[in-house]
Amino acid sequence: MAQAPLPTPTITITKHTIYTSKKPRDPKKHEAAKDDVERRKAYCYCPLVRDHIDQGMPANFCYCGAGWFRQQWETAIGKPVTVEIVKSVLKGDDVCQFAVHLPEDLNIMI
Repeated sequence: MAQAPLPTPTITITKHTIYTSKKPRDPKKHEAAKDDVERRKAYCYCPLVRDHIDQGMPANFCYCGAGWFRQQWETAIGKPVTVEIVKSVLKGDDVCQFAVHLPEDLNIMI
C-alpha cells in the first residue's frame, strides 16, 4: 500500500467560523501504517478511541475533542461558542476537523 502523505495541521478562518485540524498524534506510526485503521489510530489523540477504533466506535466520541476546542475558545474570547465535527477518523476520514462557530457579535478583523 502506498504511503499517504502526512496530514498537516490546518486553520481556516471565515467571517465567524474557524476550521481547524491537528497533526497526527504519532507521526512515525502514521507514516508507517500498513492500512487505514492503523493510520487512523496513529492520528487520533483520544486513548479510548485508539484502543477501540477497529471495533466500530460511534463518531459521537469526537464530541469530547469538540469540547476541548470549545473550552479553549470560550476561555480565550470570554463568550460561548459552538463546535461542529466536520471530519472524523471515526467516520472514515483521514483527519479530524472541527468548526468553531464564534458569536455573531464578536468583532473580528480578518
